[in-house]
Amino acid sequence: MSLPTYDQLMLPLLKLLSEQQEAIKFGEMARLLAESSGLSQEELSLRLSSGTKTVFYDRTGWAKTYLAKAGLINQP
Repeated sequence: MSLPTYDQLMLPLLKLLSEQQEAIKFGEMARLLAESSGLSQEELSLRLSSGTKTVFYDRTGWAKTYLAKAGLINQP
């Protein structure tokens, strides 16, 4: 299995957020999404070329950003 693109993460992220009873922080959101993704630890640990964060974390951030821009989620 390969890492999903940010747009492939949008629906799972939206579903995850709809199941939450209260607001959660981004780090927790990314962790829950990673756990439910079925990806291996090796895939989840792939880093951006800058080495600052994982590809999965970055793509989750972009998915959240575009969902917020579309007005589908609230971002404080």
